[in-house]
Amino acid sequence: TAGNSDGCFFEWISVGNSNTHEILRFNNPFSATTKNRYLSTDTKEGAATLKMTTQTQITGESLYTVTTKTSALPNSGSGMILPSFKIEGTKGTLIVDASAKIGNFVAGKEQQFQFKGEDVGSIKCIEVTAGNSDAWRYEWISVANPNSHETLRFDNPQSASTNQYLSTDRKEGPTKIEMCKCTKLLE
Repeated sequence: TAGNSDGCFFEWISVGNSNTHEILRFNNPFSATTKNRYLSTDTKEGAATLKMTTQTQITGESLYTVTTKTSALPNSGSGMILPSFKIEGTKGTLIVDASAKIGNFVAGKEQQFQFKGEDVGSIKCIEVTAGNSDAWRYEWISVANPNSHETLRFDNPQSASTNQYLSTDRKEGPTKIEMCKCTKLLE
């Protein structure tokens, strides 16, 4: 139920029971393009109450560990890049706004943070998105999912000589970088 007229559209809501560790995911039955399907007290924007009947059970929660290593090249560090991470796995996708959890990225240093989220299974890809134009150049990023017993390391796809950064300023570098696990083909 909406509390005010500031419209909100969401893809899904998950509800967890800490006693049974069961997590239910309720998907929004309307697409983002459906007119007037926002949650809002303003009837021009949508409805004040939205009944969600579609649900799928999430297989569990996982405590992810993300470790980053900032490049030691000059001007690689960032104090305000405000990153978000999208982790795609064999069971689903998780998006994490890490901007509140991560402070300064210092050139040549590693930084680690943890967050809980639904278990995405075996990790296939990560996408890092800059939230600000304070450019950051990482050397590598690793993601650990204890439920799938794996830690994957993704190296910066740019060569060290290009000095490419992640930033919302397109002159400094791309806003998003997606890195996926490679499959080696054998004869």
